[in-house]
Amino acid sequence: MARLPVKPSTLRALFAKSGNLCAYPGCTHELINTKNKFVAEVCHMEAAESKGERYNPTQNDEQRRSFDNLLILCHKHHVETDEVEEYPIQRLREIKATHEAAHGKKTFKVDESVIFQLESEMLKYWADVEKANNFEYVAPEFSVEIDKNKSPKELFAALYEAASNLEEFTNMLREWNYTLDNEIRSFLLKAGYDTTSYDAIPYYENPFANRAWEIHNLGIPNKFTDLTTLLLQVEVRFLEEYLKTHANDGVTTLRFKEAKTELMEMARSAGYAD
Repeated sequence: MARLPVKPSTLRALFAKSGNLCAYPGCTHELINTKNKFVAEVCHMEAAESKGERYNPTQNDEQRRSFDNLLILCHKHHVETDEVEEYPIQRLREIKATHEAAHGKKTFKVDESVIFQLESEMLKYWADVEKANNFEYVAPEFSVEIDKNKSPKELFAALYEAASNLEEFTNMLREWNYTLDNEIRSFLLKAGYDTTSYDAIPYYENPFANRAWEIHNLGIPNKFTDLTTLLLQVEVRFLEEYLKTHANDGVTTLRFKEAKTELMEMARSAGYAD
């Protein structure tokens, strides 16, 4: 499985117990400097990937990115602790426990100006996107609308609708394939041909009868099962993070509950055609 990113909630917990200092004993290197820049490194005590230091094959990827397996160090001490013989996992756990015991009760959070700066940059970005879409597109009559004001619920609803439309088009293609054999036979009759020999061919040897049956009845439906399941997973993951900073968004909160219920039901019952 691919290396998983550290969850924002885990990062917040690590910073909260860091005292804004490298966890190495006696080190006074700050994690966030006076310019609100992160100048340290989040380190895996037991490596996230098989070739890393202290890799533990019995861990799963969630355990590898968990709070208990992470430590924030300055670059110098991150490199130093890569010496596995000198820094076995037990020693790193002791360093983490000692540091968090000393600093865990101190209040520390990232300056809100960092969040404000990011928000300002994104507001400008979306304004530029809207301008490009509405006024700079080379052929306005063919432009695809990008609505920056759509809510998360509206965006995901549009995604599901697009997937549904795509499935509808593939169903139309399937029906056309089913009628292909009859259309060819009708055309031959209209052109004055004797279709006796054509009709005598068994359906399983006729390339126009039930054309691409497995693709249309197994392959494509199974891919749409994958697509809708992935979309629902993405929606739940996104709304999980979104509501951490938009807790008062009642409409999205309601959709989050619905999406979780739908995903749970798919986890119990969704399956492939065979």
